[in-house]
Amino acid sequence: MSCSITDKCVGCFSCVEVCPKRAVREQDRIFTISAKRCNECKGHIAGPRCIQICPVEGAIHYEPGHPV
Repeated sequence: MSCSITDKCVGCFSCVEVCPKRAVREQDRIFTISAKRCNECKGHIAGPRCIQICPVEGAIHYEPGHPV
């Protein structure tokens, strides 16, 4: 289970800066989240930090308890 970045991403790098697991990667202005690294910010009460910081609604997909 992990979060995933959609094509709505504007490439602002905010998610890269806040990810405690360094799961967000950028290559050629395309952002991805490593499913191996992402733990959906378990233990962080408000949920995944990348979603909290993202300025674009729907740019990061997350369904708790479901593989993405």
